[in-house]
Amino acid sequence: MWEPLFTVPGPIRGFAFPVEDHVFLWKTGQLHRVKLTSPTIQDVCSGNETVNTIWDVHDQMMRIVGRVVQFYCDDEGDIPLGDHPNGTRLEVDNTRDVLQIVEEEGGAVRQEFPFHMSQGWAYAGFTADYNYLLVGDPTRFSVFSHTG
Repeated sequence: MWEPLFTVPGPIRGFAFPVEDHVFLWKTGQLHRVKLTSPTIQDVCSGNETVNTIWDVHDQMMRIVGRVVQFYCDDEGDIPLGDHPNGTRLEVDNTRDVLQIVEEEGGAVRQEFPFHMSQGWAYAGFTADYNYLLVGDPTRFSVFSHTG
């Protein structure tokens, strides 16, 4: 089961999967660092000009705090890491704008989350340690924790 940890309302421009214990969240004119274990949001930089100086449009990456970070943003959408070792996978139902947690064997739907592909872009995926599910689109960015 996946329990919500926190949601940041939009407009969201994009987000990056975790670097250490936090994710980067790009809102219009602002770049934030969000700690995964709590909804503590820290400003990294603000102002469109400042954010644009670290944004590489071609590679969809930002150079932040001494590292290059891949951002998921206004593109067609994707599921970067969609198979979980617990026997479930992520699937998208575009007709209803939902992300589904589906059992690999049998295909039963365990959970559903809002996933607004119709808003222009949407991404979802598990973190590399499989403890968190990140879901983002222009309307919101949400983090869910795996409870078993």
